[in-house]
Amino acid sequence: MRDALLKKWIQFRHCEEGVTLVEYGVGVALAVIVFGLFGAVLAPEINGAFTAAGNGMPGAAVAIP
Repeated sequence: MRDALLKKWIQFRHCEEGVTLVEYGVGVALAVIVFGLFGAVLAPEINGAFTAAGNGMPGAAVAIP
Protein backbone atom coordinates (compact mmCIF):
# COMPACT_ATOMS: atom_id res chain seq x y z
CA MET A 1 0.00 0.00 0.00
CA ARG A 2 2.79 2.38 0.90
CA ASP A 3 4.60 1.70 -2.36
CA ALA A 4 1.43 2.36 -4.36
CA LEU A 5 0.90 5.70 -2.62
CA LEU A 6 4.54 6.64 -3.12
CA LYS A 7 4.30 5.73 -6.79
CA LYS A 8 1.16 7.87 -7.23
CA TRP A 9 2.84 10.77 -5.40
CA ILE A 10 5.85 10.59 -7.73
CA GLN A 11 3.56 10.52 -10.79
CA PHE A 12 1.65 13.50 -9.42
CA ARG A 13 4.81 15.53 -8.86
CA HIS A 14 6.08 14.89 -12.37
CA CYS A 15 2.76 15.62 -14.08
CA GLU A 16 2.88 19.01 -15.80
CA GLU A 17 -0.71 19.27 -17.03
CA GLY A 18 -1.77 21.48 -14.14
CA VAL A 19 1.15 23.82 -14.69
CA THR A 20 -0.25 24.96 -18.02
CA LEU A 21 -3.60 25.75 -16.40
CA VAL A 22 -1.89 27.79 -13.71
CA GLU A 23 0.14 29.70 -16.31
CA TYR A 24 -3.01 30.55 -18.27
CA GLY A 25 -4.71 31.66 -15.06
CA VAL A 26 -1.82 33.97 -14.19
CA GLY A 27 -1.82 35.37 -17.73
CA VAL A 28 -5.55 36.08 -17.67
CA ALA A 29 -5.31 37.68 -14.23
CA LEU A 30 -2.45 39.89 -15.40
CA ALA A 31 -4.39 40.95 -18.50
CA VAL A 32 -7.45 41.82 -16.40
CA ILE A 33 -5.34 43.91 -14.04
CA VAL A 34 -3.54 45.76 -16.85
CA PHE A 35 -6.72 46.51 -18.83
CA GLY A 36 -8.53 47.48 -15.62
CA LEU A 37 -5.82 49.99 -14.77
CA PHE A 38 -5.91 51.43 -18.30
CA GLY A 39 -9.67 51.72 -18.06
CA ALA A 40 -9.47 53.45 -14.68
CA VAL A 41 -6.88 55.91 -15.95
CA LEU A 42 -8.70 56.68 -19.21
CA ALA A 43 -12.26 56.72 -17.81
CA PRO A 44 -12.37 60.48 -17.06
CA GLU A 45 -11.13 61.34 -20.56
CA ILE A 46 -13.61 58.96 -22.20
CA ASN A 47 -16.44 60.35 -20.08
CA GLY A 48 -15.45 63.89 -21.05
CA ALA A 49 -15.40 62.99 -24.74
CA PHE A 50 -18.89 61.45 -24.58
CA THR A 51 -20.20 64.41 -22.60
CA ALA A 52 -18.79 66.88 -25.14
CA ALA A 53 -20.26 64.87 -28.00
CA GLY A 54 -23.64 64.71 -26.30
CA ASN A 55 -23.64 68.43 -25.56
CA GLY A 56 -22.78 69.19 -29.17
CA MET A 57 -25.85 67.40 -30.52
CA PRO A 58 -29.05 69.30 -31.31
CA GLY A 59 -31.60 69.01 -28.51
CA ALA A 60 -28.99 68.08 -25.95
CA ALA A 61 -30.72 70.18 -23.30
CA VAL A 62 -33.83 68.01 -23.46
CA ALA A 63 -33.91 65.55 -20.57
CA ILE A 64 -35.13 62.05 -21.38
CA PRO A 65 -36.95 60.44 -18.41
